[in-house]
Amino acid sequence: MVKFAFGDDTEIFRYVQSHGNIIGLVIVKYATKVAFIVVSTVVDYLTEESMAGIYYATAVFFIPTIGLGLVTLMSLGYIKSFVKPYEHRDTPLKNVVRVYVAAIRKRHLPCPRSVTNVRLYEGDPGNQMKRTDSLRFLEKAAIIESTEPEEERRRWRLSTITEVEETKCLLRMASMCMTFLAYGMVKSMGNTFFLLQGNDMNTTLGHIDVPLQTLTLIGEITGSGIQGLYTLLISKRLTGSGKRYGPPVKYTIGLVLATFCCTVASWIAKEKDEIDSVFWLTPQFILFGAMSGITRGGIEGFFHDQLPPSMVRYDSVFTDAMIGAGATFSIGLVFATDAKINTRSNYHMGGVYRTLTVASFVILSFYTFIATRYHYQDNEETSSN
Repeated sequence: MVKFAFGDDTEIFRYVQSHGNIIGLVIVKYATKVAFIVVSTVVDYLTEESMAGIYYATAVFFIPTIGLGLVTLMSLGYIKSFVKPYEHRDTPLKNVVRVYVAAIRKRHLPCPRSVTNVRLYEGDPGNQMKRTDSLRFLEKAAIIESTEPEEERRRWRLSTITEVEETKCLLRMASMCMTFLAYGMVKSMGNTFFLLQGNDMNTTLGHIDVPLQTLTLIGEITGSGIQGLYTLLISKRLTGSGKRYGPPVKYTIGLVLATFCCTVASWIAKEKDEIDSVFWLTPQFILFGAMSGITRGGIEGFFHDQLPPSMVRYDSVFTDAMIGAGATFSIGLVFATDAKINTRSNYHMGGVYRTLTVASFVILSFYTFIATRYHYQDNEETSSN
């Protein structure tokens, strides 16, 4: 179909040809969701105002609950196979804490670069990072004070130079990480307030009651589409050392979409009420889906490229932590606006959306300032260092 519409010598055809398997999985994913929505809509329409409808509504609640409970019980049987032995439970994050503790305990010592007769604990010579000039206070953690370095490490009084540099790297990333909270805030609001807003609006289309999941599906399809557009229009143009700027560009696009999403949601909440069609919410669901589709990839890509080599496998963990922290901040944002969460009034939701719009714009401005001054490095550079 793509070949017939665009020809076989176009960039979009080559993209579809090279990503055929992934596109096939995406089609199956959304086809399954569409089938589920259609079937549930038809069953709900046929069983409306009948005894079968009551049984159907009960089954819709109990079947997922029972299934989730069975999966939880079954997982208890094999969870022990994932538990590591005690001697293999050491993590790089524990080493970061050790650096702070050791540096504080040795705060009375001079910085290593201000004196010449100081021995530093290098650790494994095959796994070292390039020393940097910033945050020299932490280098005190690598100063050897006794003739038994291993004993000092057990007492959390000594760290390797590599562990010190990894800790410095995490500290330099802190300012960028603070801007990632915006995504968690908007995502949390979209997953809760958007659905609450839609539940109290007119969901009928003619004589059919359309499930609210239809709007979320439209948002998800938009998210997948914007990922493909980003790959076609931007990602392929970032070659060589320019690839390191891919994740920041993704997050920039996501923040812009988040700001527009909150602005549109604020206007709709102000102008529309319960008697209006729920399909007035389609623009904000489309913007929300587009934001979700591209922003998480930008955050996870940033952590994958900028984390030290020993922590790269935790990129998704850091991403989820930032999203969760943003969701927590959104709770404070709701209380800060003094919004009384009344699902029967869009006015209070509009106040929350306006506050979130201002917060997103402020974070976007701060992110632009930080991102244009941040020293990016790709995985190859990190590994060589």
